[in-house]
Amino acid sequence: MLVKECMRHIAVAAFGMGTWLSVNAVYVELPLLVSFVPEGYDLATYIVLIVQLACLFPLIYGILDSKLASKELWIRYNHAILIPIMLFFSGAGLVMAAFVYDRPGVINNSKHSYWLFVAFFIMSIPCTTSDVLFMPYITKLENTKYVATFFIGMGLSALVPSAASLIQGANANLNGTAANPWGPTEGGVLFGPRIFLILMAAICGLSLIGFIVLLKHKNEGSGDNLSKTILQTPSNSLCSVELSVIEKDGVRSYDLLESKSPIGVETISTFKWYLLLSISLLLGAVQNSVVPVILPYATQSYGQNVMFALTSGFISWERTAAAHVLRETSSARGLFWCGAFTQIGSFIGALLMFLLSNVAHVFQ
Repeated sequence: MLVKECMRHIAVAAFGMGTWLSVNAVYVELPLLVSFVPEGYDLATYIVLIVQLACLFPLIYGILDSKLASKELWIRYNHAILIPIMLFFSGAGLVMAAFVYDRPGVINNSKHSYWLFVAFFIMSIPCTTSDVLFMPYITKLENTKYVATFFIGMGLSALVPSAASLIQGANANLNGTAANPWGPTEGGVLFGPRIFLILMAAICGLSLIGFIVLLKHKNEGSGDNLSKTILQTPSNSLCSVELSVIEKDGVRSYDLLESKSPIGVETISTFKWYLLLSISLLLGAVQNSVVPVILPYATQSYGQNVMFALTSGFISWERTAAAHVLRETSSARGLFWCGAFTQIGSFIGALLMFLLSNVAHVFQ
């Protein structure tokens, strides 16, 4: 039993690692990528803006989820089908970036890394959607401690690329290039961006394996069971109604039960609810928009990998605390809104940082 529980936690961490691994891998590789792209260090702001354009997809998913929440096929298959597709996009975007990063294009006499932007957009879709797709899935597991493990995995999505970049030597003094069948390699670097990005794509495969393990465990645990989901009032306080979901032979039936006070579920005030969502919004802006734009400028002399790992780890820890409270007090819907507000903050931060960097030229 203990071994199985440890394996589940490892699978949850591997699954969580796939949330932002692809975009984080590009961020830590910026010191090398800027040598090959026409945008130079402004590439970071383009990445942030492209990532936020992908926020259209979590919006679409949120609308579909609200419209189809009562449909049996959607309840049963939306996570099982969409999550593997998202993880595939993450790996595919990294592989595409590995082979087009040094091939800029020219449109209307404007030279930009257009194909690289397409690759960024592809890998951004699962990253942005993970906040509203991956996190609510974790609430379907019976142990609430998996939420903390999932956020540890999200922290690994920054730590693993940073560690690989340190081994690569991406912050070494660049003093020339060496011919390499796997792409241009800067002097003093163990391997080039192409191998690094392909390696990150392979690690995305571990996240897919982790999800398959969790899905297999969930299917094995299904059968004749009774689960209760607490419904929320518009004021976000827990009401005294429970939805009884009875699943037998793959068919679910729903009954409303009266309950004066849910057992084992804490309640929080409306003020605390919105405070936690505001914290998630602020942390999303800092982690996904502000830090990636500032780091290439602020750490050029010292290397950004350690700072990137530390800031991502600290912010992930803060998000874990907020999400854990929302999970304990409002079930899956709490984590859905936590992810939604994180993406709203990321979008606002991206617009602000793009204007400051590319229009006002605050960072030099």
